[in-house]
Amino acid sequence: MKRPAFQFYPGDWRNDLALRKCSLAARGMWIEIMCIAHECEPYGTLRHNGEPLQADDIAGLVGMCSPREAKTLIDELVRKGVAKVDADGVIYSKRMVRDEEIRNARAEGGKAGGEHGAKGAEQGAKGGRPTGPKGVGKGGSETPLPTAEKPPLLLHLLLRLQEKNKRRPASALRRWRDPPTFPSRSGLIGCTCGRPNVPR
Repeated sequence: MKRPAFQFYPGDWRNDLALRKCSLAARGMWIEIMCIAHECEPYGTLRHNGEPLQADDIAGLVGMCSPREAKTLIDELVRKGVAKVDADGVIYSKRMVRDEEIRNARAEGGKAGGEHGAKGAEQGAKGGRPTGPKGVGKGGSETPLPTAEKPPLLLHLLLRLQEKNKRRPASALRRWRDPPTFPSRSGLIGCTCGRPNVPR
């Protein structure tokens, strides 16, 4: 389906150094070429039914100049680096072609995201994926495991403790299993933590 409009950024137009070096007539020709390229396939190129549009074709579509004038203005646009010409001699807008490639990539992402629901399709069309709630971390939320696949909390803690103990040296394990004891003296409390006894 053809789009009724294309994006136009006045700031980019006025700040494009290559375009500013062109004559006013060449700038007018360029906006006409962009409008024609919007209707062509592939998008952003001056091609009709697979054939490149020539200067006389462009002059006829613009309707306000002769083929000779059209060729002179197109040559100026190409020479200044505004218009591009591919290996087949097709004139195209680099910006329009690039924007179309990005748009198609986002559309494919939207289709893939649609497999994960409406929100996935919406974010895929924007070129990204849904982000998780604040505090979850960057890069999007992870798909949670079903409850049946989650290990019990106690088993998880025991496994963590077992792994931690495997990394302890043998001497530390002995101290942990058999803490030192101290005989109780009169007026003092026996302590098994290894610290000096304290008065009652």
